[in-house]
Amino acid sequence: MIKPPLVTFCSILGLFILGPTFSGTVNASPAGGSAIQGVAEREIVRRQEAASRAQEAIAAGNKAMKQKDYDIASQEYRTAVDLLPESASVHKLRCKALDLYAEAGVKLAQQRIAEGRYGDAETAAKGVLDPKYAPNCGDAKRVLAQLQEPAYYNKTITPKFQAKVEKVKQLLIEAKGYRDTGRYDAAFMWYDKVLKLDPYNSAARRGQEEVNQLRSSYAVDAYNETRSNMVWRVEKGWEQPVRRYGSGTSSNI
Repeated sequence: MIKPPLVTFCSILGLFILGPTFSGTVNASPAGGSAIQGVAEREIVRRQEAASRAQEAIAAGNKAMKQKDYDIASQEYRTAVDLLPESASVHKLRCKALDLYAEAGVKLAQQRIAEGRYGDAETAAKGVLDPKYAPNCGDAKRVLAQLQEPAYYNKTITPKFQAKVEKVKQLLIEAKGYRDTGRYDAAFMWYDKVLKLDPYNSAARRGQEEVNQLRSSYAVDAYNETRSNMVWRVEKGWEQPVRRYGSGTSSNI
């Protein structure tokens, strides 16, 4: 009678994977043991490849975080988490990916809030708090609670309004550039563009006031220069001509 081989981890793993295809007792023959071992080895290789892809995803997420692209970063970190099973061999790497995903998700939610995209912010926070990711993340819970509190954020600040604010900021910078380089007409026109977008923009009105003062100052300088030039011409007309030496006639030479 053949003594059955000692049950190993590989045989258990093979039974777990191929369990539905087995019936009756486990095949203890050498051929059956080789098949089980082959399946186990393939599973080990698959997990190693998944861990390698997870590390690549984490690296890509780190790069996106440096560029403050929190959307891409959170996607990469979540991919890494999904690739890693809950096992002792990759426990440390999976915990790292989870922490990074939670951090990126919270930053993404805060970024969307700043853009006036409150629905997207809530989606990002809830994604972090999903039971399979980081349901106990305190930062994500706090952001979600603030979003769900009606009076916490001014939700009239929409993406369209935010885009207008950014456009106004850019126009003000350009107007100041024209003013500082003495191109007062162009500066005044750029302040007008600001006021068309934001009729009550006090910075644009102050800018136009400053431009008008500079124009006025220039006008005074120009008047004084013109007046002094005309006075000089009058006085020059009264200048006594210089007489030519040895001649009874006068000369302007």
